Amino acid sequence: MKKKVILGRLVTRTFCDGVDCNQEQEGGVCVMNTGECKCNSNYTGSDCKTIVCPYNKCNGHGECNTTTAKCNCEEGWTGENCTEVECPGNNCSGHGLCNLKTGDCDCEEGWSGDRCEYEKRVFSDSVELSRSTLLTLFSITIGFFILYF
Repeated sequence: MKKKVILGRLVTRTFCDGVDCNQEQEGGVCVMNTGECKCNSNYTGSDCKTIVCPYNKCNGHGECNTTTAKCNCEEGWTGENCTEVECPGNNCSGHGLCNLKTGDCDCEEGWSGDRCEYEKRVFSDSVELSRSTLLTLFSITIGFFILYF
């Protein structure tokens, strides 16, 4: 605390007079002997008015909205701090579970494909074909039919 003597009176003055450290938003407090702001963990800047996004600036997979302190994740990433990989096909087409670490779909029984978009068809007890296999077989059959007839 800085003290001055003016005409025989002791006047106490701090370096924080007129310093705004965003106290109304609980951004920080003024350090009395320096007049500098000491920001709380979710604020930064010389006046503690810039909001800090959580988790190391959205983990490099998004941008921080400094008004809301929320991450706007890049395409392919999701979660509060952009650490979860989005799965393809609108969350595995509703036929599987998304592995948030790898971004792969773990399909339910009876479904296949990168996005669990193909329903498997059972033609006998031992043969199980997916839609993609059926389409390939159909194309080969049509090609064979056109060649020989």
